[in-house]
Amino acid sequence: MTTLNIATTRRYRNAEQQTVSETEWHRIVLFGRLAEIAKEYLRKGSRVLR
Repeated sequence: MTTLNIATTRRYRNAEQQTVSETEWHRIVLFGRLAEIAKEYLRKGSRVLR
């Protein structure tokens, strides 16, 4: 079992044309072979998806 905390950030312009940044956190739990693969390829602070 592996637990990951992943942040996603969304940036957009509001009605006043100001840039707004919103960060949302997700807790992901992986089991079995998928947990082993994540352990092999991911490190703290690494980017999961670009």
